[in-house]
Amino acid sequence: MKGTVLFLCVILAAATSCKTNKEFNHLKMAQMSDDLFPELVEIRRGLHQHPELSGQEVRTSQIVATYLRELGMEVHTNKGGHGVVGILNTGKPGKKIAWRADMDAIKSEDAEDHSFQSLNPGVSHNCGHDVHTTIGLGIANVMSQMKEQIDGQVYFIFQPSEEAFTGAQAMMQDGLLDVIQPDEIYALHVFPSQVGTVQTKSNELFAYQQTIVLNFKSSTNDSVETYINSVLESLNRQFNSGTPSSLNELTDEKLGLVNQETIYRDYFFSTPVNQIASSDAEMSFQFTIYETDQQKMGAAVLNLEKEIGSSKYSNDLIGVVSLSKNPTVQNDPSLTGESLDMLTNTYGNDRIQRMYGQIPYFNEDFTYFQDHISGVLFLLGASNDEKGILAMPHSPEFKVDEKAINYGVQYFSSLMVKRINGEGM
Repeated sequence: MKGTVLFLCVILAAATSCKTNKEFNHLKMAQMSDDLFPELVEIRRGLHQHPELSGQEVRTSQIVATYLRELGMEVHTNKGGHGVVGILNTGKPGKKIAWRADMDAIKSEDAEDHSFQSLNPGVSHNCGHDVHTTIGLGIANVMSQMKEQIDGQVYFIFQPSEEAFTGAQAMMQDGLLDVIQPDEIYALHVFPSQVGTVQTKSNELFAYQQTIVLNFKSSTNDSVETYINSVLESLNRQFNSGTPSSLNELTDEKLGLVNQETIYRDYFFSTPVNQIASSDAEMSFQFTIYETDQQKMGAAVLNLEKEIGSSKYSNDLIGVVSLSKNPTVQNDPSLTGESLDMLTNTYGNDRIQRMYGQIPYFNEDFTYFQDHISGVLFLLGASNDEKGILAMPHSPEFKVDEKAINYGVQYFSSLMVKRINGEGM
């Protein structure tokens, strides 16, 4: 009996010790993130001052490569342009996971009015990729410090030309998967939810979108543009009262993405029709449609053609052209559920939030990595209502609360360790 009791005590002590070690690791990562924060803020501000457009990320990629080398990683450069890949090899067998960050900027005036405002006129990081790059470096730093406590390999992909929607494909075509062989891949994008929160969902994260061009004879009545707009408006569909074509309710408690009754759950709408060309022979009109159900995309175009075909403009329609469309981000359902559970168990439901809708207008070429590797794209809150900070990407007033850097490094270093060590699975 004494032997049995002693055995049980030993087992209980071992289990308690393992639990304590895991908790210690989590607390240690939080402390690492806090310690790194001042350094990372300086890196972010330096990147923010020197934004580089798609295909021009020379300075940014050099900073990234140097930082990864100083962490002792194997580094590959010039992948798919100015792409950089860092490899953290623990020397132990195990899972292989990747973290991806994009580096490029956009043509836009800088909304920041601080000392680190963009020094490149007309170019800025008004989409937050300077923050993405910085968080990626922070995660790489923390994971390097945790090297003895993890197994397998961790890959850090710093991608060029995301805004051009070409960078991911370029890296893949340049043999990325000959250099690394990840089992899973993760990434984030800053989002206008409150700083300290993370959101995502399984399957489609964004709406499907397609640009359509209608060509008419030049003799067509000028009212055809008004007519097309009226037909498109009649085809609109929405799940709940509200306006899914507006981004104002994205973070609203009742209508926003984290409410199951969100207006962004099931919809179809189009942008206003614009005349883009006119000649002696024909004139052209263009618009973009947004649809949450991929199978209904084709039906919308057919319905439009049918309506025009039965109208007084039927003999004037020359043709309908569907311009090339990009796929949308498809989060792996299994990985999404497991990752959200892991993060929620550590940080709670208030910070880790499940989404129920699809975001219109935006998209991410992270989807091209997902074509080959199961992965999840997260949305990291970077707004702060109390400080008047709104992190709406591509908007004129775009700003971020830099505390998002600390949260991003802490949350996703924790997730990466849990994923690679198989904790909570």
